[in-house]
Amino acid sequence: MDHAEIKDNVQKQETWLRGLFALLFIIISSLAETIILMISIFQFGHILLTQSINQPLLLFSKSLSRYVYHITMYVCFSTEEKPFPIGDWPKPKSLDD
Repeated sequence: MDHAEIKDNVQKQETWLRGLFALLFIIISSLAETIILMISIFQFGHILLTQSINQPLLLFSKSLSRYVYHITMYVCFSTEEKPFPIGDWPKPKSLDD
C-alpha cells in the first residue's frame, strides 16, 4: 500500500460516518446495559415477592438483549445493518425465545 492509497482511504467519508455511528451505538449500548441491570434487580424483587416473573418486562428485556447484540454485531463490522433508531427495534419471537 502506498502513501497516496492510504491517504485516500483515510479521507473516505463513509468510513468516518461508520465510525461516528459506531461511537453513538457504543454509548447507547452502555445505557442499555444499565437498563438491563435495573431490569434484573426489579425482576429479582418481583420474583422474591410474588414468585412469578413480570411477563411484559421479560418480553422487553428479551428485545433489549437482542438490541445490544445487534449493536455489537454492527460495531464489530459483522453486519452493515444499523441498529435502532436507524434500523428496526428487535422483537422476541416468543417468551421461550
